[in-house]
Amino acid sequence: MIKKLAFISITVITFINIIFTHPVYAEDLKKQYGFGWITSLGDVISRNIVPAGFEIAGIALLFYIVIAAIKYMTSGGDKEAVASARGMITHSVIGFLMLIFLFLFLQYILPAIGLKNFIIVR
Repeated sequence: MIKKLAFISITVITFINIIFTHPVYAEDLKKQYGFGWITSLGDVISRNIVPAGFEIAGIALLFYIVIAAIKYMTSGGDKEAVASARGMITHSVIGFLMLIFLFLFLQYILPAIGLKNFIIVR
C-alpha cells in the first residue's frame, strides 16, 4: 500500500512539474542575467575548461620531469633508482608528446572537419 501511494504521489508531482514549469533556454539567460558571452556549453568548454586543462597538465608535466631529473641526479649509481628515474623521464616525454598531439588535434584538425568554434588559441 505504501509503495502504491509513493508511486502515485511521485507520478502526480512529476506531472504537475512538467505542466507548470517553463523551459529556460540559453538565449533567455543571455538576455535576463547578463550571460552574453555564453552561447552554448561547447563555447564554455572551448574557451575556459580546455585551456585551463592544458595549463594544469603542462604545470604537472613540468613538476614531474623536474622530480624525475632530481631523482636521476641523486640516484648515486643505484641501478634501481636510475631505472626508476629513467622510467619517470620516459613517461614525462610520452606525456609531453601526448599533450602536443592533443593540442594539435584540437587546434587544427577539429576546425578542418567542421567544428569552427573549437579553437584553443585565438
